[in-house]
Amino acid sequence: MSIYQTIEKKIEKSLSPLVLRIENESYKHSVPRDAETHFKMIIVSACFEKKSLVKRHQLVYELLSHEMKNGLHALSLNTQS
Repeated sequence: MSIYQTIEKKIEKSLSPLVLRIENESYKHSVPRDAETHFKMIIVSACFEKKSLVKRHQLVYELLSHEMKNGLHALSLNTQS
């Protein structure tokens, strides 16, 4: 399973997003072709209600901690409730 698919699966399962947009931006960086190291994500979820921006981002990073340790280098997050 690709990192993209893993991210999508974990976010959908844990956050039940109303909106989930994931864009692989690795091509903008000095990485091998077809790399999956840099992603931009827009997530709209009721799970973010009453959470600060920092807490929202911490939640996403916690969900993807395994991927961050195994090839995922950077996330650009837009998290909304």
